[in-house]
Amino acid sequence: MDWKTEVWRIGAIVLIAVGARLLLDLLRWINTKMIQRSFGTYLSRSAKALTLNKLTFSIFKYAVYVVALGLILREFGVSLAAYLAGASVLGFAVAFGFQGLIQDLISGAFVILEDQFTVGHMVEIGGQIGRVEEIGLRVTKIRNYLGELILIPNRALGNVGTFPLGCVTAVVEIPLDGGETDAVLAAIRDEAARARARYPMAVFIDPEVEAVKDGPDRPLAQVRFSIWPRQNWVLERAFVPRMADRVSALLPEGRKLDSGRVLVHYGGKG
Repeated sequence: MDWKTEVWRIGAIVLIAVGARLLLDLLRWINTKMIQRSFGTYLSRSAKALTLNKLTFSIFKYAVYVVALGLILREFGVSLAAYLAGASVLGFAVAFGFQGLIQDLISGAFVILEDQFTVGHMVEIGGQIGRVEEIGLRVTKIRNYLGELILIPNRALGNVGTFPLGCVTAVVEIPLDGGETDAVLAAIRDEAARARARYPMAVFIDPEVEAVKDGPDRPLAQVRFSIWPRQNWVLERAFVPRMADRVSALLPEGRKLDSGRVLVHYGGKG
């Protein structure tokens, strides 16, 4: 064995490894500068820019790894053409075996690039409703109103509903046709505050209560809620019956507020 040849081979392998590392550092710097030029310095820290940066650098990184490994194997007598041919066959086999993973990666990239939704948005995906916490290349993470973190494969992001302001607005209309109006309004305000305290994950902010004196079927009280999507039961089966009992206790004897007269109007996706 010629020791000079072996030293040259080892030196060549070290040079290839060091060169690959330096090339990756250069590509990372170039990629970051391109992202900053495209999005601006501030927006380059956004979820979209960071994910795009990660995706493009991953492509560069694996390309450099494949070439560097081929050059190293050539030092051991492996034909570069045979290596590339084998890598192609292996690549097709891996792609076939991991087609679900590839679908996740492609779907995740399109979600990010097309701004279909972003971190912080309230969305409905496959019957699951939650606030988006992370959009990855494989999975999207949302947290529901119970605080559960739900992982959804990106290939399942077919039909997505969005709630741009993160809530559903609702107005509860309550007739004020008997009893002391001030006392009734105070009871309604108290019960609305209790609903907020009982269901803090479903009722986002303190409800607003006001008396309306004009128009048909007036006077009445209006209570404005901002609630978690699909959590209508908080109003219809919790707030309205309790509030009707409180108001009925303030009405003259023999009179009662029927919860069927209380109307709940949903203003759509907030």
